[in-house]
Formats: sequence, C-alpha cells, structure tokens
Amino acid sequence: MEEEDPTSIVPRLKLPRGPIIVAMKGHSCSGKTTLAREIVRSLRLCRYVSSLLRYDDIRASIQKTLPSSSDNQGLCNDVAYRILWRMASSHLSVYDEKIPRAIVLDSSLPNRGHLERLLGFRKFFDTLEFEPFFLVVECQPRDEVIWREWSESRLASSASPPIDEPSPWEEIQREISEHKEYSMDGALCLTVDTTDSTKSACDHAMDVTFKIMSSRILT
Repeated sequence: MEEEDPTSIVPRLKLPRGPIIVAMKGHSCSGKTTLAREIVRSLRLCRYVSSLLRYDDIRASIQKTLPSSSDNQGLCNDVAYRILWRMASSHLSVYDEKIPRAIVLDSSLPNRGHLERLLGFRKFFDTLEFEPFFLVVECQPRDEVIWREWSESRLASSASPPIDEPSPWEEIQREISEHKEYSMDGALCLTVDTTDSTKSACDHAMDVTFKIMSSRILT
C-alpha cells in the first residue's frame, strides 16, 4: 500500500477560521525560503488568500539606493525590517472574516524584539470572534556538508560575485557565533531539519503544521 503524500491531506483538514501568521526563523541559506513557499502553496490549496513577504527582497531593493559601507548595512537591515512589519500590518489590517487570509514572513527573526513585533499583530484582531493563529517555523540544517553546499551554490548563481569578501559559508559561521538565543515565550514554534532531504523536510513540516492548526480551531 502506497504511503499518502502529506500535502494531499491539506485540503481535507479543518483549519482555524481566524487569520494565520507564519514566521520563518533561521540562519542564512538554511532553507527558509524553500519551506516558506511550500507553506504558502499549501495554504492556497486550502483557499486561504496567502502572501509571502520576504525580508531579503526588501533589503536588496534598499541596498541599491545606498553606498556600500558597514554603517549603511546596519541601517539597511533596520529599515528592511521596518518595511516588512509595515507590509504585514497592511495585509492584516484589512482582514475580512469571510475571506480566510494568511501571511508567511520569510526572515531570520534574529532577536526577541522582532518576535514581539510579530506577536503585537494580535491587536488587529481584538474585535474578531476568532483569534489569529501564530506559528514560528525554525529551520535548523543539521548536516553542515549540505548546508555549506547550499551557501556555495548561492554564490555560484550570483550575477556578480563579491570580490575580496568573506564567502557565504564564512559569513554563516560568523552569524552563528554572534547569534544569541532568546525566549520564544508566547509563540508556538516548530523546528525543522531542512537538510533531511528538502522534499521530506517540507512534507514533514507541512504535515505537522497543518495538524497543529487543525487541533487549535476555536469552537
């Protein structure tokens, strides 16, 4: 007997009637965008009006307007997050209970302050009968060989690879060494090993994600 594809059960699950907000979390090249796209695709199968908002796209647009410098990099990061939260606020502020809506935020969610901003979106739904469903999906690639290959393939696919700058893998190692873990209190968090075959990791994450959502329906 063939094993059922986890994504095939998605349309049959009963999901929350309130808005769904999924935030990705994880280091660079950890598979966040691949998984985020799968989540959006699956939500659309459930007839949710779903949007994917990517921090990297916003940051890349800002970088084009700023001279390259370490000071400007910090400014660019801060402004990109401000725009990301503003875009998310705009999507959620027009929520209509008759039209199921979901947003997936693709960013690294690097500190507690950003998580607080995410949880603060609850204020938009104080008057709704149904509470919003929040989920943080953390990507933790445990196979460093595969993770490094991902980072190197990103550099190879770049139209204009940087000269005399640290490699993506070196940047990731620096990012890891400087990262400080923080409390996830107030947020439901699902951790996924994205190097456990991208396909199976996506399927597992989607299966668990939608079962969690289904079990959290407010009646």
